[in-house]
Amino acid sequence: MPPTFIYFVALLVWIPLACLVWFSAGVMALNRGTRRKGLALALAMAATFPCVFLFQAAAAPLIAAMVVGVAWLSGILDPASTLTHVTTNGLVIATISGTVLLAFVTMLTVSIFGFFEGWLLGWRYAHGERFRDVIERGPTAGLLRRLGFRKLHHAS
Repeated sequence: MPPTFIYFVALLVWIPLACLVWFSAGVMALNRGTRRKGLALALAMAATFPCVFLFQAAAAPLIAAMVVGVAWLSGILDPASTLTHVTTNGLVIATISGTVLLAFVTMLTVSIFGFFEGWLLGWRYAHGERFRDVIERGPTAGLLRRLGFRKLHHAS
């Protein structure tokens, strides 16, 4: 089963769940007392999509480097497998399996972090915070500050 199959199945689960959240938000918007929460819920769910895709795009070079690295290493450890594309070398099999598992866990982790970040961004923005302040208060900006990026420059 290719990894893209798992990715698209997860996407096909995520989209209907998002639609259920948006439906619930629409029902909440009909009631005057829950209208603001409904808008926040809808915006939070909508913000998860670009954030998840952005986090995945940021992790893609790491995943690509892992795949290229394991292909290079397997070519060194079992040169015959580069011609036949079949290996019986236990170390190569373990390395490839470990890399596939690590790539899957990495992509799952960044997707969850992207979902969390997007939800917070949408929720806070819907509650009246300026978009720039929402970004600066987000977990990713806090992590970047702790890593030494004191001020992120922007075009004025």
